[in-house]
Amino acid sequence: MVCRRRGRGGTRASVQVLYALLAAGAALLFMGEHGARRLYAAAYWSWPDLTARTTTREPTSTMLRVLFLSDPHIQCTLDRYEYGPARWDSDRYLRGSYGAISGYLNPHPDIVVILGDVFAEGFKATESEWQDYLQCLEDVFPVPEGAELLVVAGDNDIGGEGADAMSTIVNRRYAGEFGPMNSVKTIGHISFIKLNTVALIHSSPFGAEEREARREIDLFLSTQHQRLSDTSSSSPSPPPLTILLSHVPLNQLQHHHRSTILKHLAPHFIFSGHIHHQDHQVHEVKGQRVVEYTVPTCSYRMGEAHMGLGAAAIGQSCSLQH
Repeated sequence: MVCRRRGRGGTRASVQVLYALLAAGAALLFMGEHGARRLYAAAYWSWPDLTARTTTREPTSTMLRVLFLSDPHIQCTLDRYEYGPARWDSDRYLRGSYGAISGYLNPHPDIVVILGDVFAEGFKATESEWQDYLQCLEDVFPVPEGAELLVVAGDNDIGGEGADAMSTIVNRRYAGEFGPMNSVKTIGHISFIKLNTVALIHSSPFGAEEREARREIDLFLSTQHQRLSDTSSSSPSPPPLTILLSHVPLNQLQHHHRSTILKHLAPHFIFSGHIHHQDHQVHEVKGQRVVEYTVPTCSYRMGEAHMGLGAAAIGQSCSLQH
């Protein structure tokens, strides 16, 4: 009996075949996930036709297209409770979903609104970690050229929920990057009002920083109420369409906070986040119905079966397609 020894050429060829199969498998997995996301989107996502006219027959040239997302909890490299691959996969998922959805908004949103909890641990980040977070935000949610970005503060960004106390330094840092946390920005025919409702979560102020944050809210609400009254009495034309942007849904706040906000701001629509699932509430403001839309989280890390983003086309006649 003669035993033959396999040559090195055969072994080398087997290794090359194995590498080729592994590479092909990895490519199929990568392409399959992205393809599945787009196929799922085409089959199940019910996006409005933002190029169509509304029921009021308002031309689309006068409408603003707004993309709403909430509670992404961007991981970057900072989450101390997750290992590296999990952080990378979470942000990659957010980036891929945002990119896929952007393709369904024709041609692209005029405004991108993030309704808070942008970062997983923003209020704990050191200065160098904060800069990393900002770079990750640009990488995960790139804003189309010519579009506006509005960012609301969430409790994961500045603290304010449970035992997580607010910090003057953190609040100033956040405001320095994304603008005052209580502010008005008019874009086209819409005035977007950002309100720091995170400071109103606790039943009573939690520390000096939160008391100061509430004083700032009170001053802002009084100023806006006076401005609204002056506009109503001096101008024959109606004021701009007003949309309140809040991280915390108003029904999560104490009644006197909620009623003061509605009375002083008198918004036409409200958009909020925080609770991670979709919801809507109807409020009464001076005899008028005001609908609040709560946008679900867009991150699978929150454990919600139904994640998502929101899209709206908003016209000058107070028409809203969403």
